Amino acid sequence: MPKVTGVELVKKLRSANITLPVIMATGKLPMEALGRSPSLELAALLPKPFSFEELLETVRKVLCVSDCVPE
Repeated sequence: MPKVTGVELVKKLRSANITLPVIMATGKLPMEALGRSPSLELAALLPKPFSFEELLETVRKVLCVSDCVPE
């Protein structure tokens, strides 16, 4: 995203009352700083680099509702 950072995008979504679940993947920002930003309301943090399996598991966790059965 050449014109906006992920954090800026999430802030814009939240200010527009858009409550989509967001998985923040970053290799630049400290994960601790993102975790301390409750206004972002992140569904998950995923540190780069990550494997396909890590991404898949994170997406499954975020999309899963309380009645999901683990594989």
